[in-house]
Amino acid sequence: MRVRVAGLVAAALCVAAAAAVPPLMWPSPGGAVSGNRVQLHGRGTFPAYQSLRARTGKPINWMIAAPLAAGEPARLIAVRSDAALVAFAADRPGLRMIFQFPEAVSPDAAPAAPVVNRAGDRAVAATALDGSLTVVWGGQETRVPLSVTLSPLAHLMVVDVNGDGVQELLALSREGELLLIGGLPDHARVVARLAVHALPDARIAVADLDGDGRPEAVLLTGPTGRYAHGVLGDAVEAEAITVVELGVGTLREKARFVLPADAVFEDLGPVLADLDGDGRPEVLVVRSAATQGGGVLALAWRGGRLEPFAEGPAFGRPGRWVHLLGVADLEANGRPHVVVQRAPHVGGTLQSLEVLPPRLVPRAERPGFGSHAIGSRNLDQVAMADLNGDDRPQIIGPDRQRQRLLAVEWLGGGLLERWSYGLGAPIASNLVVADLAGGGLLDLAVADAKGTLHVLLSRR
Repeated sequence: MRVRVAGLVAAALCVAAAAAVPPLMWPSPGGAVSGNRVQLHGRGTFPAYQSLRARTGKPINWMIAAPLAAGEPARLIAVRSDAALVAFAADRPGLRMIFQFPEAVSPDAAPAAPVVNRAGDRAVAATALDGSLTVVWGGQETRVPLSVTLSPLAHLMVVDVNGDGVQELLALSREGELLLIGGLPDHARVVARLAVHALPDARIAVADLDGDGRPEAVLLTGPTGRYAHGVLGDAVEAEAITVVELGVGTLREKARFVLPADAVFEDLGPVLADLDGDGRPEVLVVRSAATQGGGVLALAWRGGRLEPFAEGPAFGRPGRWVHLLGVADLEANGRPHVVVQRAPHVGGTLQSLEVLPPRLVPRAERPGFGSHAIGSRNLDQVAMADLNGDDRPQIIGPDRQRQRLLAVEWLGGGLLERWSYGLGAPIASNLVVADLAGGGLLDLAVADAKGTLHVLLSRR
């Protein structure tokens, strides 16, 4: 079987946020390459949907959506908890497996599907168990030894550094280096590396911060154990955000924003989204301090560096985390809301924040969400998209018991439930929102802890 893609070709990442990727795809675990968990394109027909379920053997940890052949809709490319790399098609008769390669990849890192030639063909790439690169191409799985060992905890990210439609990979090494991997699929190699001292599980976000037409990578760096909370998989947090300019075969540190010694970035990666309407994204991340707990900090690119732009309220007590979910136009009036979950581990509250620099001001709250499981590195079990077709995004995520998905929407100045879906077991994977059956409508995919894949198809 040939793993091949033609048709949808990723645009150069020279514009901000999710507009830089083709619509109706979900190219990274959190959605857009900007780290924003929002599908800006398309709409669905929920709660009118067709439910498909399939047993997957072992639970799925991570999924993305990308086409695997010319003229086909996006396919689900998944990493199972037993280190298998699998792919599924969501056809109207049901779910079918396209390929399966056992013990092929790290179960803690998501795959990627880069465009590898100008015809638009895609390969599937993932971090192998031994830290090499697994590439699926032409129906074959190949282990590609690299000049460095990849971090088993860091997702791969696709990027087009020169705008020619052919994509490279961004990755992290075990030593905390940022890597640019080119030559896919047959001659994959590290073409540039930069010591940035990244978190071992850092999530790389990509956008054009300064509006010069060239993409930058933004990631959390400077591991420190000075904030003993440990809710995101370990007790290591970041003291800095690093901006790296991406070039053809080059990586160059462009800026670094460092926190004072009493604070950390208690997050895995930033969200890049335009908060002030100037066409350039701001950098949003969770900052935590021992006496205040967590709160959202937004930074803007000004004069060749990152500077504070707006800040949300801190929790006000130590050991209380805020989960930054994303940025979306909840009111459909052209003004973004920053969406967070306050204290998700202790029955917290879903909250929308209005952007009023220098503050992010609470507008609406709703209890009942359980966006994150304590100790997990999966921050992507929430998504935002217009799944009911009313031109407003819904916020979709698990309830407090984490066995049911809720979809809430801004209506009448508050967040109201529009539909729900029972999983039957705790959620295990990230959420995927993409066109999985063709026809241009949005669908939803999620996997549970009993090894069942759930796909909800909009009614065509």
